[in-house]
Amino acid sequence: MQGIRLRNLGLQHMAKSFQGESAEIRVDLWVSFLIITLYYLADECNDNWSNQLRSCQQLLRQSEVRAVTDPVERKLFTYTVEFFSYQESMGRTACHKSNVFNEEWTKHLGQAEGEVVLIPWMGCDKRLIRIVSDITDLSISALPQQTFREKRAAIMDELENIKMKHFNPDNFLYMIDNSLLDQSPASCDDNYGCLFYYYDQISDEAANMEEFCFLLTCEIKRLCGLLYATSCLYYQSPSQPSIVSLVTKIFNYTKFIIISNNFFWSSLTWPLYMISTQLDFADPMSEVQKLDILNMFDMIDQKGLGNVGKAKSAVETLWKKRSLYDRAKGKEKKTYWEFVVDPVCNISLV
Repeated sequence: MQGIRLRNLGLQHMAKSFQGESAEIRVDLWVSFLIITLYYLADECNDNWSNQLRSCQQLLRQSEVRAVTDPVERKLFTYTVEFFSYQESMGRTACHKSNVFNEEWTKHLGQAEGEVVLIPWMGCDKRLIRIVSDITDLSISALPQQTFREKRAAIMDELENIKMKHFNPDNFLYMIDNSLLDQSPASCDDNYGCLFYYYDQISDEAANMEEFCFLLTCEIKRLCGLLYATSCLYYQSPSQPSIVSLVTKIFNYTKFIIISNNFFWSSLTWPLYMISTQLDFADPMSEVQKLDILNMFDMIDQKGLGNVGKAKSAVETLWKKRSLYDRAKGKEKKTYWEFVVDPVCNISLV
């Protein structure tokens, strides 16, 4: 009860800040919105968490777009904007709502064009936030076909450009399966040279594996962006080879991190959701994959804020919906991602 009382007092104080016009970026308000959002997420992903995005949108409209000069305030502001941008970008893949954090604001976060910035708590390159958001925006646009194809091709190029150079996780997993990690680079095929470059950067074996799994998570998120674009912009269904190949790779990578190495990272919620939506039910192995996915949701829920359980529930509902849809006859076909999208869905996929 004390927590609820303090929360309500905080909300009342924040509401006063919306009276009148303000030309300043109130960093304290941004941090307050962040704390309230985390509160709602911890409260079994209470639907009110998404209201904070709309409040931030109102705050954005009242504030002048300019750099925050104080170093400490800038770090706080950057983190909060990154947090809400990431929440929105990944969450919109499930609901296809309109964009709040437009490029005009995110460009003030200090990342140079083409710069690689891997954010540990996100588990991905910061550039992926905008790319995923662009995929959603393009999928719900009404552009002429030629313009649509050009923008689609540009997005695919960007997904390729954020791929980490000299990092081939398939080689690493092959070496683990075949007990090759103790061999020197000279004794292995030349293709493994890039692997040892990453593996040898860290001193002890435990740190090596955690670092590798972090890099693997970044690649998983990139592949999920590719999966999303392939399904959403190229109208591919779960049974088509391009989707099956991506789902299999993402599933195996994620299983390696969570089940094989016990890294229960909540940043893997979105990848689990994405592959869950794209399982090929005609494949007999899909039942085994379903069980493993539900198990992985339960495992990472140990480190989550309360949103993981709701994401898992949304996946189970979607599976039931798909099973009924697949058995129905004479229904009008639609693009697959239109079938996945739930406009009233308020799940957090972070």
